[in-house]
Amino acid sequence: AGVRAPEPYAQGVRGDQAFLEMEHLGLGGRADWPALARMLAELHRKTADRFGWGSDNWIGLSPQKNAWSDDWIAFYRDFRLKPQLERAGLKDGVPVLKGLRTFFENYQHTPSLLHGDLWNGTAGFLSDGGPVMFDPAVYYGDREADLAMTELFGGFPREFYEAYREAWPL
Repeated sequence: AGVRAPEPYAQGVRGDQAFLEMEHLGLGGRADWPALARMLAELHRKTADRFGWGSDNWIGLSPQKNAWSDDWIAFYRDFRLKPQLERAGLKDGVPVLKGLRTFFENYQHTPSLLHGDLWNGTAGFLSDGGPVMFDPAVYYGDREADLAMTELFGGFPREFYEAYREAWPL
């Protein structure tokens, strides 16, 4: 979908260890945040008929369950929020889970292709400033979920969000 990412070369298992060999990208160039925002908006323009993904994957070191759903709120609640709250030791009676339908009332959801774990540790810039994304936890979801993830751990600079809104208004 127009995203620059490391090319995979090989994968396999040796003994009890799995491996993935990928292209080495020389990161460290000037940060072209608007280009990253436009690249993300282009990724989000790839849509599907349903929310979810056809197989489970990982978000960091945590397994991430996936399934297909026609209902964004149910998918987000059951496959994204609830597992994280349970990992934090909170029960599923937490008010945020019960109030999701009210929170998203009158909001139109479109299943967009998401990076799924986009933050300042999973995006970078090549020597020419070109943006790259890596270590995704892909699925089809509401694009604002990706934007919310970018606000973790210090967030992205304001120019990123301005360029995203210019490329595809929220």
